[in-house]
Amino acid sequence: MKKTGEQKRVAFVVQRCGPEVNGGAEKECLDVALLMKDEWQVEILTTCAKEYQQWANFYKEGEDVSSGVKIRRFPVVKQRNMQQFNAYSARVNPSFAPVPPSLQQQERWMKMQGPDAPKLLSYLRHHSAEYDAIIFFTYLYATTYFGIQEVRGKTPCYLVPFAHQEWMLTLPMWDRCFASLDGVLFSTPEEKALLKHRFPHLHLDGHIAGSAIHPPKDISSKRFRNGFNIEGPFILYIGRVEPSKGCKKLFEYFLKALESFHEEVSLVLLGEAYISIPSHRNIIHLGFVEEQVKWDALAACELLVLPSEYESLSLVLLEAWASERGVLVNGACDVLKEQCKRSHGGLWYRDCAEFTAALNLLLEKERGMNHIIGKQGKEFVSQHYTKDAVKNAFKELIQKIC
Repeated sequence: MKKTGEQKRVAFVVQRCGPEVNGGAEKECLDVALLMKDEWQVEILTTCAKEYQQWANFYKEGEDVSSGVKIRRFPVVKQRNMQQFNAYSARVNPSFAPVPPSLQQQERWMKMQGPDAPKLLSYLRHHSAEYDAIIFFTYLYATTYFGIQEVRGKTPCYLVPFAHQEWMLTLPMWDRCFASLDGVLFSTPEEKALLKHRFPHLHLDGHIAGSAIHPPKDISSKRFRNGFNIEGPFILYIGRVEPSKGCKKLFEYFLKALESFHEEVSLVLLGEAYISIPSHRNIIHLGFVEEQVKWDALAACELLVLPSEYESLSLVLLEAWASERGVLVNGACDVLKEQCKRSHGGLWYRDCAEFTAALNLLLEKERGMNHIIGKQGKEFVSQHYTKDAVKNAFKELIQKIC
């Protein structure tokens, strides 16, 4: 048994992790580990992958250290074939499948989803009892689904699901998976309501943690503009540039909206691209950038645009508010829309006409609406997304068991 006062040993399991990884849940995992390292002996268990399309190994296998947090990386043995995976997904998707998929089919889909890292699962099988608790980040990947099976009954097991309304959540295999957990930590009230509705037979009454937002001290809009030779006003998108994030519609709506703007406005994109980007002088793609560049870009932009329909918690939304910037989000995403309502920090749209009208309203300097909602967003973040709030949520999560 642990001696009184001795630090708990806690493992975080996530599908990929590193400074080059561009993903909200993955970044959240690393941020929480850095936040909790003074409270617990924290380790991150992850794969060698940097990207999630094919799960190609990028990092070296073995132990690494990031800002004082130990990271154990395990290789992915089989890269994902997206064409085969998408075809099999159509067979498993309850909306299209002629008969409900068997558990064997669901688990085959889960393995194809990946990342397929048997050494990570083996490590959990043989070493999970060495930890006081194991916390999995994101429900949707093989490291979580099969990892929970290796851990349950040996060590208290928790999940930060990052769930939203999608067909994968309807698969029956998740009932057994969620039933194996000792606790759940939610990102938003909407996610909690969604999962309580999906699993009415389970007692899912965990805390809502969110994320701790702490901008760097040195932020410069001038440095961003000079570094990338960007003049004039621009709206900003941060994240993976892909269809599932609503980027195709964003391009379509933005180019249409350009016709109505009173002055020249650009769309700047930060993040790796998985689709072709229209060749247009007002669309500027800078690719993946360092954290400092991201914060400088937030300081330089007029506002942030989030076109995704599927989000459980958008860190970049909170970062925009911390930068005193208003946001424009897809109204089809309840999480983003409700966060804008609670904070009074953003507007939302449902089609191209509303996108255009909202942008024109926010970009109109005389009204000053964008300035007002940016201030309201900053106040909302400073009240609800603090280090202490996140620390307390994670500490209370495991105190009941450990």
